[in-house]
Amino acid sequence: MSSNSKCWYDPDLGGTPQELAQNNGFLLEEHQVTTEDEYILPLYRLKNLDGSYGSQPIFLQHGMSADAYCMMVNKEDSIPYYLARKGYDIWIGNYRNCEYCRHATLTTSDPKYWEFSYHENALYDLPANFEYIKNLTGQKIIPIGHSMGSTGLAAYASVMPMEAEKYLKHAILVSPAIYFKNNDGFVSKGMIESAHEMIVILPIIGYNRIMTKDSFERLATKRFFYSTLDNAKFTKVALSAVFGKFTHPSEPAKFPLLIDSLRTVSFKTMQNMHSREFRMFDYGPEQNMVRYGKEIPPDYDMGKITNSISLVYGLYDTLAGRENIVAAYQRYQKPNWDIFEIPHNHVDLLFSRDARKTILPLLSKIISKVIRKRD
Repeated sequence: MSSNSKCWYDPDLGGTPQELAQNNGFLLEEHQVTTEDEYILPLYRLKNLDGSYGSQPIFLQHGMSADAYCMMVNKEDSIPYYLARKGYDIWIGNYRNCEYCRHATLTTSDPKYWEFSYHENALYDLPANFEYIKNLTGQKIIPIGHSMGSTGLAAYASVMPMEAEKYLKHAILVSPAIYFKNNDGFVSKGMIESAHEMIVILPIIGYNRIMTKDSFERLATKRFFYSTLDNAKFTKVALSAVFGKFTHPSEPAKFPLLIDSLRTVSFKTMQNMHSREFRMFDYGPEQNMVRYGKEIPPDYDMGKITNSISLVYGLYDTLAGRENIVAAYQRYQKPNWDIFEIPHNHVDLLFSRDARKTILPLLSKIISKVIRKRD
């Protein structure tokens, strides 16, 4: 391979988060955060090679079927490295679906381990991370959530507004998966329509999550997209059908990293897609009465959010959907909210070769404005 200029090896492929950070000029600290319901989550912090940290804490939260790894695979266009080079103190969170997570008493083979949705992400995972970071740094945090990472942030700030005020300086929601009423993608529509059937039927035959590390569906997906050059080229077509068209340069060499970043999804997390509403988990009329005092689960009321918020949506995002995000903003907007449009699809934040020319400067500008206003 060293004698052929057309062949190369990407050291990031299959690497650990620590290896990815080192390959891109940083060190990565791993902290352990325990939630109130006893999940143990790895929390990463970027450190400069001289051992120093940045200033303002920025917390990055991944979306569904992902973990911290997906935030770190785009080399110089990766959001943590870009913002760290701007002088910020970068923390990268992991929801409990991450394969590096564990529980104090349950194993990942126990069905009870997977009894969670983004509601638990919002009420347990995020608060544990925020408390830990603020206690260590003494500063309020600016979180940036992508996709379901934004869903968790919105639910957290809706249900626990006073706590959110205590820990957060501002929140940035990128491609927030909140409503699913208007989705243009053919595959997105199919996913939404089939979500409920999957949640009901598959647990009966022993499935309560998909895309686990050594699962058939994950290995088969990797084998298909890695097997031939034609299949690798088809990756872009398949991803466009789910996330929207790619309008920025994208390296085919990065697609294996994208496929490699797919992570476990619990079926309860998928219910939001079927209900099309931003609401709490539906346990059925009987259990809903016990838990909520009503047969239909209550919606998350974003009108209760008191934090300042920036919503960022992609013009070509067919999964979260431009219309859904604009509708949420128009319904709940407050004087301390703003909204931005970028010419991106749902995953360009993570994989676009032009991210440092498009969305990353926007995020840096929002952060700078928040800090100046607070100072």
